[in-house]
Amino acid sequence: MANYSRQNDFSAKDALSSGDPNKVIVGAEVDEELDAIVAAVATKQDVVAGAVDGNLATLNSAGVVEDS
Repeated sequence: MANYSRQNDFSAKDALSSGDPNKVIVGAEVDEELDAIVAAVATKQDVVAGAVDGNLATLNSAGVVEDS
């Protein structure tokens, strides 16, 4: 499973002067950040609160917990 790690430090751009071309956030940076988030989320296991005894509840396509 992948953990999300920041690809770009957008807040660092705030410290740059207003005329600095590096202050602008470009689409490629946003795409890279979103790709990292999507990869991290897609590789996580869905766990439902209330699972007991090591048995995980599963959700059907409607998001309803199914009995095991």
